[in-house]
Amino acid sequence: MVSESAIRTAIVAKIREADDTAKVHRRWRYPAQNRLAEFANLFRDEQGKINGYMMRRIRRDPEMRGIPARLVSVSQIFAIRFYSQLIDNDDPAIASEENTQARIDALAAEFETDVQMGLGNTVFHAGLQMPLDLVDVILGDAAAHRADFRLEVTTANVEC
Repeated sequence: MVSESAIRTAIVAKIREADDTAKVHRRWRYPAQNRLAEFANLFRDEQGKINGYMMRRIRRDPEMRGIPARLVSVSQIFAIRFYSQLIDNDDPAIASEENTQARIDALAAEFETDVQMGLGNTVFHAGLQMPLDLVDVILGDAAAHRADFRLEVTTANVEC
C-alpha cells in the first residue's frame, strides 16, 4: 500500500507544478518564537510576496472486510492551506483577488488531470475541494488571502 509520506510528496509535487514560484511546506508551519512577522516570512516567495502552502493529514479511515477482517483500502484526507498576497487596487490586472482565484483554479486543474498523482493504479483522489471561498487575513505585517482545501486520497490494498 502506498505510504502517507509518498502521498504527501505527490501532493507537494502537484502544487509545485501548478505554482512553481510558491513556497510549499510539507507540514503545518509555525513562526519562530510565535512572532507574526516570522509567520509571514514562511510564505514569502523570491519576490517577497506572500505566496505559500502548507499541509497536513487530518483524517485516516481504513476499510476492513471479511472474516477475519482484512484491510481493503485506506482513505486519507489532507488539509492544504494557501496564502496569497492581498493587493487592493482599482486596476483588475493589479488587484490580487482575481489572480488568486485563477491560481486556485489552476491548482484544481492540476489535480483533476491526474487523479492517481503518478502513484499508480491503487491510488486515486476525489479532486481538490474548497469548502469555503477566500478569507482575507492579516499575516504578520501583510494582508493576505487564505484558502483552505481538502484532498481525499484513497489507496487500495493490492494484497486482498
